[in-house]
Amino acid sequence: MSSVWHARCAGLMITSLALFAGTAWSATISHAAAPAAAHSAPAAAAAQPAAPTYQHTASYQAAEAKYNQIRALQVQAFDASECIRKKDCPSDESDMLRPLEQALVLKRALETAASAGDRDAAYFRAKVAAEESARFNEEADIYTGFQDPAYKRSAGLAYERAVRERDFAKNMLVAGAIDLHPWSCMLYADLNMAAQPGVNNRDAAFNAYYCAASGFADRGLKDLALKAYAGMLKTGHPQHPYVLDMHSRLLNVRPDNPWRKIEPSGLVRQPATTSKTSHH
Repeated sequence: MSSVWHARCAGLMITSLALFAGTAWSATISHAAAPAAAHSAPAAAAAQPAAPTYQHTASYQAAEAKYNQIRALQVQAFDASECIRKKDCPSDESDMLRPLEQALVLKRALETAASAGDRDAAYFRAKVAAEESARFNEEADIYTGFQDPAYKRSAGLAYERAVRERDFAKNMLVAGAIDLHPWSCMLYADLNMAAQPGVNNRDAAFNAYYCAASGFADRGLKDLALKAYAGMLKTGHPQHPYVLDMHSRLLNVRPDNPWRKIEPSGLVRQPATTSKTSHH
């Protein structure tokens, strides 16, 4: 009997040890799997694709391509004009006029598309005119420094051409600004700020900057929206409703807090409660 009893006790002990070992092994596996799952969660979150960026429309890309071609042709014409001034230049005036003629064809194409309602084409055509206006202004400033009457007349002609190009650019941008095209609004505001001395266009520039900032913010282009917002601060009152609106949309945003949640009730100081203790 004693041997049978010892055999049963040994069997029960082996069974209990096996159950304990199995429980400990399962607990070890669960504890080891928990950190792995915790580490895999941020990895899965990081593996999620980022928010899609703004994609320009096909009309914008086509107009931008024509604009870049115009810029390249203008550079070719400028290089040819610099070469013609030298005695040993192998080129003639045709090398300067040919790129300008090709650029003129592209300008006419942008104007035709703009007259058909393409706001992107109107913007890039106005951008070309605005850049030419700036170059004529620089040329006029250089001529003004000379006392020769011929240079004075050249400076006057350059200033007139600069004003003509700037007015042409503003006229091209009016329709886009009315349709709240943000790029047109931005350039229209910049042209109003670059107007001739004595002309106060700050109100028009402020409204156009607000149009640009709002449009860029709606498209997720925060850098351009902030640039337009800076123009608003230069041309308008800092307490203007438009300024407050763009400030709240661009700068007054609470960042995500991944490690604890801030409840509005936790920001309010609760009155302190005093506990009364009675001594017997």
